Amino acid sequence: MSLTTGLTTGSMLKLMIEAQEADIWIDLNNDGIYQEEEAVVSMGVDAFYPVETQQISIYGKVKYLRCSNNSISSLTVSTNPELEKLSCGINQIKALDLSGCKNLKMLYCALNQLESLDLTANTLLDDLDCSHNQLEALDVSKNTVLTSLLCSSNLISHLLVHNNPELTVLACDVNELTALDLTQNKKLIRLNCYSNALTSLDLSQNQQIKYLSCSNNGLSALDLKTVPLLSYLTCDANDFEELDLSHCPLITYLSCAQNYLMTLDLSQNPLLEKVFCNTNRLTSLDFGNNPKITELWCFENQIRNEAMGQMIESMPLLQAGNNQPFYGDFVVINTTNPEEGNICDKNQVSAAKAKNWKVYDFNGSQLAMHPYEGSEVSLSDIAHPLAGRVYPTPFKDSFVIVVADEWIGKTAILYNAAGNLVSRHELHEPVYRIDASTLPVGHYFLQIGTQGVKLTKSND
Repeated sequence: MSLTTGLTTGSMLKLMIEAQEADIWIDLNNDGIYQEEEAVVSMGVDAFYPVETQQISIYGKVKYLRCSNNSISSLTVSTNPELEKLSCGINQIKALDLSGCKNLKMLYCALNQLESLDLTANTLLDDLDCSHNQLEALDVSKNTVLTSLLCSSNLISHLLVHNNPELTVLACDVNELTALDLTQNKKLIRLNCYSNALTSLDLSQNQQIKYLSCSNNGLSALDLKTVPLLSYLTCDANDFEELDLSHCPLITYLSCAQNYLMTLDLSQNPLLEKVFCNTNRLTSLDFGNNPKITELWCFENQIRNEAMGQMIESMPLLQAGNNQPFYGDFVVINTTNPEEGNICDKNQVSAAKAKNWKVYDFNGSQLAMHPYEGSEVSLSDIAHPLAGRVYPTPFKDSFVIVVADEWIGKTAILYNAAGNLVSRHELHEPVYRIDASTLPVGHYFLQIGTQGVKLTKSND
């Protein structure tokens, strides 16, 4: 076997070699002559060898070679038919000939520059990781004993796994798949197929699945009736209007954010610990049957007033012990989003804190997230919009209120996106201008009596 490395002279080459016979040696100076110091004396452990030349050969009947992260641009292994395991990830390999490796059982070649991979001669292959390459196609039809297939982050548009009935793990995420037939993979336990272009996913023959990640596709529905062992589900950024979890009593982790859900029934999921259901159309949530929950992200929904209070009342009182943290994380609002429909007032925040929940404002991103104290007013109590009476929208330095006769003598109240009071203005004139030059750019709410309007300040 031989390899070409980009490591400079004097650098250390890290290799791990296993072999049944003890006559393995590495030609470190590429002279084709065995020297005693070139013998491999440490089998099955990482060893470091000084680079004297960029072309290095390995002699002997090697069963396992690990040469990952060595700046290797080419690797020749087909001259060693005894090879059973090869780990050559994190290199710059553009082509890999495995035609002479008929005993190969494990191949890890992730994070290279492979544009093709011929596995037709490797019928004993059991474990394959070719993720993070440039593969446009992958034929595993001859690898009938394959149990683990990781081919994430490639350019694959078509993947057939019907000849792989032993598969228990399949990760084909971040590709260009438009369809995925899993009807012959009845032993599948873990499936990652997120970030593709799937419009449907049939799990009717996959009753052993425990882990499913199918986010960022074009799925309009997800039938989970046949996966009763499911414990982990991420299905964010699809087109779901409903999600039936009643047949998944073992689920502990749920992420269904960025869909179009109007309801979410969690009453049959008593083991739930983490729920991420933000950015939907939910008007209520009930956690009365979820005593183990410790993390909840539900911002960017339509939960407010009594529904918000009822949701918080249903959330468990968290106490130390029983493998449960003393505090839970409750991300209830995103004040940077003008379309935010949730409203959680100060009293409701206090009620959540009394149950040992830390309440957060998402604030545009997870990195910017900070504690939330609650709004000073329940803005959803506003009965009527202030349509056409406030301009310009958006505003820059000021805005004008065209005052209706019945508003004369009333107070216009300006709130920020968090629902906190910014200013009050007594209306005594038919046209009233509010100076907003000192206000930060962002979203605001103007209330006059039972009427209100959302406003935006911009620099444009």
